[in-house]
Amino acid sequence: MSNSNGGPRMPSPEAEAIASLGQAMYGSRWQAELAADIGENVRTVRFWLAGERTPPAIALKRTRLAAQRQVARIQRVLAQQEPPAA
Repeated sequence: MSNSNGGPRMPSPEAEAIASLGQAMYGSRWQAELAADIGENVRTVRFWLAGERTPPAIALKRTRLAAQRQVARIQRVLAQQEPPAA
């Protein structure tokens, strides 16, 4: 996605959403882990972030599903650690 004024390419809103979720799930070194989680090559993810390609809708959907799975895993662990009711 090139900038019409010759400026640097900017990631699409979809790529920005994927990046936000990836960082929230995995921290600063999120790209490889997310790529593996959603079945993409890490280079493809980097192309999205560089604005060279726009991620397909399925990539954002898979990212959201991966985030939901991670939240569910964390909730299960938290539930197991709750002290018994008095």
